[in-house]
Amino acid sequence: MTKEYETYFDTLERLRMDLLYTISSLPPHTLMKSPGNGAWSVQQHVHHLLLTDEEIVRQATHPSQSRKRRSPKSALTVALVCRAPHAFPDVPISENLLDPSEAGRLALEEMTARWDATRTLLHMHLKHLTPYSRGLTMYQHPWTGRLDTIQTLRLLEAHTEHHFRQIRALTGN
Repeated sequence: MTKEYETYFDTLERLRMDLLYTISSLPPHTLMKSPGNGAWSVQQHVHHLLLTDEEIVRQATHPSQSRKRRSPKSALTVALVCRAPHAFPDVPISENLLDPSEAGRLALEEMTARWDATRTLLHMHLKHLTPYSRGLTMYQHPWTGRLDTIQTLRLLEAHTEHHFRQIRALTGN
């Protein structure tokens, strides 16, 4: 794994561990409580982050299309979305990246175990990339389009931070 990928991966893991530590002592009813008005519960935020990671790893390890190089415009778009996700409230969420009913059926321990396994697969994928792979599409985002490896890792970091801020607001941490 390149040093750059390793640095991003380590940052993602620290962020994920901080998030899980923050919510680990919360009682189940607090995890499941929605603040209302269609806002997500803590458990739904975690579930969404898990499903997003799983989708990114699925696309990265089983590309259905040719691994085209990303489009130049997507770099700027991704940078904007990553830096200020709150400025883009209408970014569509793929229906398969949040199923509130499924989030309620999964225990936090099960989600954590799936997230661990997914991050292991992501680590293995990054470890086997060649320098040529850098500009190839890793993930097809539903709004920004094709993202290369660094863009995808930056998006994962910003996405996790965005939801972690919302979780902290819900829990008062």
